[in-house]
Amino acid sequence: MVECTIQSLSDPTVTRPGRHVVSLFAQYYPCQLAPGLDHEREREAFADRVVDILYAHAPNVRQALVARHVSTPRELETRFGLPGGATETPADAVTG
Repeated sequence: MVECTIQSLSDPTVTRPGRHVVSLFAQYYPCQLAPGLDHEREREAFADRVVDILYAHAPNVRQALVARHVSTPRELETRFGLPGGATETPADAVTG
């Protein structure tokens, strides 16, 4: 599943006129890669597959793509302290 959000539809000030800012969120990318796999190469290959999925529904996306940033679970854990890159907390982990 790929979740697509187009932030510039609700806030056109996030980019220049005639452009859009799109975020794609995909589940699932492993926290640990199999031995011998290169993190950078696999990250970019996975991002290419996500763009391919969007391309199946929006054929002009490849030529319209200006830049991209790919965050993996390892990067989310390092940058935001999210264990394993988890962006959602299981209900049983929430304390009140």
